[in-house]
Amino acid sequence: ESMVSSRDSSVTLNNAHCILIIEKDTFFQHLLQGSLLKSLPLVLVTGRGYPDVLTRRLLQRLHRTAPHVPQIYLGDYDPHGVAIFLLYLASCPWLRWLGMHRAEVCGFPPEAALPMTARDQALRASLLQRPEVAGNA
Repeated sequence: ESMVSSRDSSVTLNNAHCILIIEKDTFFQHLLQGSLLKSLPLVLVTGRGYPDVLTRRLLQRLHRTAPHVPQIYLGDYDPHGVAIFLLYLASCPWLRWLGMHRAEVCGFPPEAALPMTARDQALRASLLQRPEVAGNA
């Protein structure tokens, strides 16, 4: 059964308990092919990495239609995952983060993480200048 139905220009959410926004398209495809959607009533959305305006507008519209349905972002805990979440958050301030937080990873040994590239390090430095990140770093 479809969780989202559209007649003309209206959109309704049918029994959806949550809207899950997935950063990675490969993980999105994995969820679609698995049995998760048969057991959990949720709507899956992906921007395939950095989301375009239409993806963010869809989330805004879904929120206007059903503000009681939580919208949750599932992405990587790396500079790009955080930057993508912040891009969504700028358009969708009700969005929540699902995943690891700094307190959960600070005790991991260094070899548990992939090494950051120069681009990752530059993005991390840029993100740490933002007040919403600096307060949580």
